[in-house]
Amino acid sequence: MSNNKLTAVILTNNEEYHIANAIESLRGLNADILVIDSGSTDNTIKIAESMGAKVVSEPWKNDFAYQRNLAKKHTNTPWLFFLDADERVTKELAENINRALDGEFFLYEIKRVTDSLGGAHKFGAFSPDYVKRLMPRVAEWVGKVHEHPECEYPLKRLKGEITHNPYKDWSAWLKKVNSYSEIFANDKKGKNFSALTPFFRASFGFIKMYIIKGGFMDGALGLNMSLAHAFYTFMKYVKVLEKNF
Repeated sequence: MSNNKLTAVILTNNEEYHIANAIESLRGLNADILVIDSGSTDNTIKIAESMGAKVVSEPWKNDFAYQRNLAKKHTNTPWLFFLDADERVTKELAENINRALDGEFFLYEIKRVTDSLGGAHKFGAFSPDYVKRLMPRVAEWVGKVHEHPECEYPLKRLKGEITHNPYKDWSAWLKKVNSYSEIFANDKKGKNFSALTPFFRASFGFIKMYIIKGGFMDGALGLNMSLAHAFYTFMKYVKVLEKNF
């Protein structure tokens, strides 16, 4: 049995493009590595196991929080750290995580920096972006999509960054948001929305990302991502209306 205080957890489904780099970025942590896979048909599992990760297979239930909460069933460490397959841990962050393990329990949030689809996102949809990822094992994840952890311990910010490259191209973006919007629609099925809701929500989404959050300062990249966010928002609510029809 490992003497580590931390388990790093990665959720996967057909992530052979990302998984090796994600695991490699965890080498600076004093941690066990657990991969929770939801039915990969590519080489994800083979790659993860070859790099020393423990792999647990669990059928996908359209619920990200459920999938993350499985980590407690398959680990015994007092701390858990969650990393997505398309994310990387910087050296500074790894050092600060290792130091935090010897201190009191906190729910730690970490700055995430996104570089994808043509450049670094300094404003707009991906900024500012702080994600809660280091936590005591008693923390509980809630929310089927855009999930977040909750626990009794206070929130604290940890120095260092998670780097994020979620989409290798626009086709990958479309595939992911189509999946997210389907989960959203299934969760909201039966809720009453008017036929105009998709238009109003999408319009506000664009204004929020492009103007309020400063997406315009990222130039063409910011415009494209703000339009993409509006499209995703429109798609979410259209799918709800479709399921209620």
